[in-house]
Amino acid sequence: MKKGIVMEKHRNYIIVMRKDGTFQKAQRPENASVGMEISYKPISGKHHPLFRYFCNRRHASFQIPAILFLLLLLMPVYLMTDKNQTYAYVNISINPNIELEIDEQLNVKSIVPLNDDAESVLSTLTDYEGDQLETVIEKIMTESEKENLLQNGKNMLAGVSYLSEAHHVSVTDVIDEFFLNHGEGWEIVTFQIPKDIREKAHNSEQSMNQLMTVNFIESESSGDNNTSAAGECFVEDNERDIIHSFYKNEGRHSGSAAETNKTADTGSKTSSGQKDSRDMGSSDKMSERQESVNSGNQY
Repeated sequence: MKKGIVMEKHRNYIIVMRKDGTFQKAQRPENASVGMEISYKPISGKHHPLFRYFCNRRHASFQIPAILFLLLLLMPVYLMTDKNQTYAYVNISINPNIELEIDEQLNVKSIVPLNDDAESVLSTLTDYEGDQLETVIEKIMTESEKENLLQNGKNMLAGVSYLSEAHHVSVTDVIDEFFLNHGEGWEIVTFQIPKDIREKAHNSEQSMNQLMTVNFIESESSGDNNTSAAGECFVEDNERDIIHSFYKNEGRHSGSAAETNKTADTGSKTSSGQKDSRDMGSSDKMSERQESVNSGNQY
């Protein structure tokens, strides 16, 4: 071991002066005072106090268990935070207009109803949080049929807006595959919605699909083939017809199909009542005329 005279004492180290007159940083011995000549171990490099703590043999008995405990404590939190982050927003339009927030595993985190019919459907959906996207969409379809909320027929628009430009799971492909296997009798148009459309829709309190449909129709009418204006929405002829049907029903689409059906039924009953009234009036007039003829014959 090297020898030197203690010049300074610090909490975790000392400064010693060697025989050649140079100074060196050394490990602090148990009993050392300034001016004392001691044998010392030099400290090479700079180490954080926590590192020195873990390198101290006196603490070796519980160093490894402490490290493992910290890893076990922090790892689940890290994994849960990463998996629970919002991956995309999915706007489902039938007549119920619903926005679903999903994570990277395509589990539904939350649902926002965007019109009255969506409120009606949402009241029947319980314990949906954590369910797969396809499962929740199937429930929405079933409830829409059950409550006769098919103002646009068995047609659906499914717009997907990703939070990040880099996405390794295609939500539109997942939805298309689901409908291919389970969407008998249904027609669907899926498309990706750009970030600026999503932000504009949220700021103007519109649905993404509604704004996307308007943009698509306007771009088509103006002959603009710019994919950003049309939302990168390349569609077949039958899909174009579906989009146009939603565009034509845009005014009614924000309302309630249930109220529309109720109004139609009321109008039908009123019309029927008016017809019965006219028939009764006609019958009374014919009776009066017959009595008049019979009275004339008596004379």
